[in-house]
Amino acid sequence: MIQVRINKQSRQLSTDWDEITIRQAIAINNLTLPESIQTVEAMADPAQWVQSTEAINYAAKVFGIMSGFTEAELSRANPYDIVSYFNRYLLQFVVELHVTEPISYKPVGIKEFSHNGTTYKMPESLVIDELVLPLHSTTAIEFTESSNIMALIADMGKGGIKYLPLFVATYCRPDGEKFDEVKIQARAKEFETLPMSVAWEVFFCIQRLIAIFTINILNYTQRQIVKHSQQLRVQAWIESVTRLGFIRWLNRRLPVQLTGLN
Repeated sequence: MIQVRINKQSRQLSTDWDEITIRQAIAINNLTLPESIQTVEAMADPAQWVQSTEAINYAAKVFGIMSGFTEAELSRANPYDIVSYFNRYLLQFVVELHVTEPISYKPVGIKEFSHNGTTYKMPESLVIDELVLPLHSTTAIEFTESSNIMALIADMGKGGIKYLPLFVATYCRPDGEKFDEVKIQARAKEFETLPMSVAWEVFFCIQRLIAIFTINILNYTQRQIVKHSQQLRVQAWIESVTRLGFIRWLNRRLPVQLTGLN
């Protein structure tokens, strides 16, 4: 956080993922981008944000979301001062909230987090017969629900971020708590005030588990194919030996039977 002052009014400006809430991130993502700034390349160019009134107004809205200054207070401020703050402290967040995932955030691998006095556990994995199964404790209903949520947030930059509170609530619960859709829906609203750093931890945790799961499923499938191929070869060998043995037996018995007839 940094202290900013506009027309004798002071506020704290969020300048780190730890300080930005999911609610603030959703609010930024919901803003309509200026018509002249529609690509990531244009967004990342500080010069673009002083080229039009529309761009300056957008920067002011983001600044208001991240600082708490009202629209009326910002209307009395020098717009170029606001854009200066925007370019220096907020532009990176705007860009990264419009792409699939943030580049600047590096996950640390937390195991749990606390919010409003309750501790929530991160999703787990389990090793069974060398096969890593993420979310091993989930039921079919849980897996379906969480898979649906994963599909919804697949592209954060195109509105998927609005499902982030529900995503976190679906995957993270107090230790031992059973899946409860009513609780999850209620908790999703509460999780809007979670810092984005926690949300990114959950996001990257699930990505990692799915990657491990996919790799190990492929390895397991490959081992099963090899095993099945070996079984087919053994079966073919047994059938060959059995057939050859029958022919040899038949060759020994047939001359004896023909001699008896003579």
